[in-house]
Amino acid sequence: MSDFNSADDSAVAASLAHALFEDAFRREAADIGPFWKATNQLVAQQFANDFLRSLELGGSTSFKESFLRTWYTTHHDALTKTLAGAERRPDAT
Repeated sequence: MSDFNSADDSAVAASLAHALFEDAFRREAADIGPFWKATNQLVAQQFANDFLRSLELGGSTSFKESFLRTWYTTHHDALTKTLAGAERRPDAT
């Protein structure tokens, strides 16, 4: 494994974040939907930026499932509300 960032590092970190969320919710018999869903990509990207990219090469960390579920739900709900509000705004033309 190399120690430089490639163009697809962001996708890999976000995919890993989504996999963590999926596992945490699956244990509660809940389905958060696929990674390619826009809101899931944005939430996963934010989690990756906040927690995964700060890890040193070869480093590790752990997250409680309850933390992952709460973090995902909080950020997903806020993003959904923001997007819904943006869709209702009239054009400024």
